[in-house]
Amino acid sequence: TFIQIKGTKKAVDINVKNVISLENLNNLYIDNSTKINYDNLIAYSDKLNTYFHDTFKIAVQKRPFFFAALLFSFDRLSQFVINYKTEKLKIYNEKTRKEESLSFNDPKITDIDKVDYINSIISDGVAEKFVGKLNNKFKTIDIPSKFQFIKTDNKNIKSEEYVSFLKEFTKIFSEYKQTVKYYDVIGTFYSEFLRYVQKAGGQDIVLTPDHIKTFMCELVDLQEDSVFLDICGGSGGFSAVAYGMIE
Repeated sequence: TFIQIKGTKKAVDINVKNVISLENLNNLYIDNSTKINYDNLIAYSDKLNTYFHDTFKIAVQKRPFFFAALLFSFDRLSQFVINYKTEKLKIYNEKTRKEESLSFNDPKITDIDKVDYINSIISDGVAEKFVGKLNNKFKTIDIPSKFQFIKTDNKNIKSEEYVSFLKEFTKIFSEYKQTVKYYDVIGTFYSEFLRYVQKAGGQDIVLTPDHIKTFMCELVDLQEDSVFLDICGGSGGFSAVAYGMIE
């Protein structure tokens, strides 16, 4: 018995040695397809880090913030990759001294204008997550300012490459949201980015390993009516493991 996930080129032996019921075979399919999709996603984390370095030219300390920004603006980006050809950009015409509304693929639109437009979608997505949602204690911390580099520095990529990258990114994470549950994917991606931050002399940040999360959740013997609280949630890794244990 083999399983081959749609869109992949490799069939994987799921190691069934006996005749089993259709229900059990279906359960094996679900378990293995989830694992394969998760493994593919983790492999993508290394590719993503390399792409941020080679194509976007993003400094190592800023890559975790850019990844977070992509997730914050995920819904906006998903809509953009579907409708980008008909998206309207407002461009100032120096001859008429007026703003014009032009489609994304209009030849009058420069490549840098297109890149700026995409960067603004991401920046707006970040702002939407923070504005009006910080309590009084944290109002002195200008969190969105940490993402300003997206508008100022993110100009080293061609718009065609940018759109192609976003198509792949939104496709992969859409599939993840539909098929993979109870894995600390965000923590795994951050571990990938932070490896390079440490080498570059960044702050020492160590995320809790998966086996420790599982062990701690097993210790407290979670039940369906348990109340779970993680006061330092971070990437949500403990919550993901806890929910997976009680469902």
